[in-house]
Amino acid sequence: MIKIGPLFAMDTAQTRALLRHQNEPMPFESFCAEDALALRGFTFFQHWMPCNLHFAPMAYIAKEDGIVLALISISSVGKSRACWRIEHLVVHPNHRGRGIAQELLRYAFATFASQGAAHFVAEVSDQNSAALSLLGNTGFRRCYRVTHYQVPVDFEIPGTSQSADSSDSSGFRLAIPQDRQGLYQLFQECLPPDLRLTYEYVPDDFSLNVLHVWCPMVCTN
Repeated sequence: MIKIGPLFAMDTAQTRALLRHQNEPMPFESFCAEDALALRGFTFFQHWMPCNLHFAPMAYIAKEDGIVLALISISSVGKSRACWRIEHLVVHPNHRGRGIAQELLRYAFATFASQGAAHFVAEVSDQNSAALSLLGNTGFRRCYRVTHYQVPVDFEIPGTSQSADSSDSSGFRLAIPQDRQGLYQLFQECLPPDLRLTYEYVPDDFSLNVLHVWCPMVCTN
């Protein structure tokens, strides 16, 4: 009998092995995710807390006779806690076709929707037809396409050798905490209306560390 429940630390070894069976064409990110999911085995107690108090992503597993067959991990998109992202949904190849992934999705929906979650989003490769079909059959719809870019390891961010408030001919500067509202408004203007309702971002989502965020400078005469 298959049982679904939170990921505990004792199951992280099996979970790390399970991640090797992901179909998404991003092996490096999948590899990095192993350590992150291992840490989630120590935050299982969040399952018994209101989801608006969660401070880390949650992971749930499907087990049969002590063997981990599948995994789903979910995290909050913004501080409103209205939208949640499906980060990983993996089923061992030997157990696919049994409806386990669908049951994991239903479990996550029931757990978080009962506490106020209004939307769920997932990012899937357009080459993963099985995942697209699964999500389509469980109520998801395609809303936008994401393009990932890769930069060289030795890439240098323009202006890093200068102070945050100095001018730079590249047109960029380090963002400062006072940019929070402006970044929020810019993001809202760039999002289509339906996605604004989906994500429900708030200004606090754009509270930033000045070393991590860059914003364009506009020169007016």
